[in-house]
Amino acid sequence: MKFMNRFQALTTSVWQRRDSARSLEPPSTPAPLRSETKKAQWLPVPLTLALALGGVSLGTVPAAQAADGGMVSVTFDDGWTSQYDNALPILNKYGIPATWYIISGSVNDAPPYMTKDQIQAFANRGDQIASHTVTHADLTTLTPAQVTTELSQSQTTLRQQFGASAAVDFATPYGASNATTTAEAKKYYATQRNTDEGFNSRTGFDPYNLLVQNVVSTTTTETVQGWINEAKTNGTWLILVYHEIGANVGEDIYHTDTAALDAHMAAVKNSGLAMKTVRQGAAAYGSGTPTPPAPPTTPDAAMTAINVVAAANPKLGAPTGSMVCGLINGGCYRNYVAGAILWSKATGAHYTMGAIRQTWAGTGYERGRLGYPITDEIGGLINGGVYQMYQGGAINWSAASGAHYTLGAIRQTWAGTGFERGRLGYPTSNEIGGLINGGVYQMYQGGAINWSAASGAHYTLGAIRQTWAGTGFERGRLGYPVSNEYAVAGGVAQDFQGGRISWSAGRGAVVTYK
Repeated sequence: MKFMNRFQALTTSVWQRRDSARSLEPPSTPAPLRSETKKAQWLPVPLTLALALGGVSLGTVPAAQAADGGMVSVTFDDGWTSQYDNALPILNKYGIPATWYIISGSVNDAPPYMTKDQIQAFANRGDQIASHTVTHADLTTLTPAQVTTELSQSQTTLRQQFGASAAVDFATPYGASNATTTAEAKKYYATQRNTDEGFNSRTGFDPYNLLVQNVVSTTTTETVQGWINEAKTNGTWLILVYHEIGANVGEDIYHTDTAALDAHMAAVKNSGLAMKTVRQGAAAYGSGTPTPPAPPTTPDAAMTAINVVAAANPKLGAPTGSMVCGLINGGCYRNYVAGAILWSKATGAHYTMGAIRQTWAGTGYERGRLGYPITDEIGGLINGGVYQMYQGGAINWSAASGAHYTLGAIRQTWAGTGFERGRLGYPTSNEIGGLINGGVYQMYQGGAINWSAASGAHYTLGAIRQTWAGTGFERGRLGYPVSNEYAVAGGVAQDFQGGRISWSAGRGAVVTYK
């Protein structure tokens, strides 16, 4: 099984529901964010800073050594706060340079991602800042225009933040690439790092498929030492890939304990291999730097509209970068201290910020099902709630429920109950898939709405929902609901694929199977 598939399988498992969580508490699904410093950026994208070693805190890092023998590069993906907290002291301890593949859209989405200042601390020590796209999207699932946006905007954002030498090199999210995405990456980046495992050698060197050794929670120091020995023996280039650093920082294998990293870096320091950033290693193998295409121009209408929204909403703070265009459907955006303003010809300019912006980021920003915002935040709902409308739905927030989107048939059913004013109250989860027959459900304060292609979208709540739960939800004999509750003599009833549940004050809830 390829490393990419192992990664995707583990991340997918996070979304699988547990029956114990369904009836009362929705699963927590925190979203990777595109950070307020990007859209050249989660969310979702990239880059690298070519380094001059010997920065203030690096001190003991050796000058780039000749590449006649083996080399080793230490790299970290995504830009996690745990990398700053736990990896930086170890790298300083041993004087080891590193390359940081940053999701440009997640910069300043702290925690769990690093702030711009924290990433700058690595750049200051001579480390390389490289690109990992704007939103960490699987490029092979995107349209050509979306691929270009992920690659170009990540580079633009990272260079605005960390200088012209940033984002020279690139790592694909999930190690996923194909001929089309690689051809586009060549327009912007000098190298592309996937997750294919192996060692790089001068013979047959492919700068757009850098081979790596993926370090996970089960990787031992003996394994790392074995890789080092092989690189020394064969005179090859070893690239180590790390993710989160520290104990209890993740539920999957993509983290490394702090003590283990210390032992690995001690082995690297004592290896005798030339310690290089990816940029230095690739340059030693003859990889140059491409001249990226000119960025899209900024329409005057976008600039004017965004400036008007910014002036009317000082809570956004000062801008943190230039206006960036080239989004889907000709859109543009500009990041601010507390959020961002998006513009498209069809929707005009509207800001996003806070928890609502986080939820939107989790859907894929304007590329996702919600599309662009079509209003600013609108307050005045019950219990201090706020909502924001998007092309494909809405996001509602309250202090008790958090921020969650609603769209499609589930939103229509919720609307029929009176939105947050009705018996269901506010949504307490986003849509959750993975049910039998392709079903989806969404939790609310007062119940849930289930949807399948065969049954449509219908709510369940109260005693009828509890009784349905006792039969095994949609997996039981009753299957999915095919109606909402309706009045009958002396009570209410609800129809299901396999029968009916009736309720009255005298008898309670009674199941009748077909």
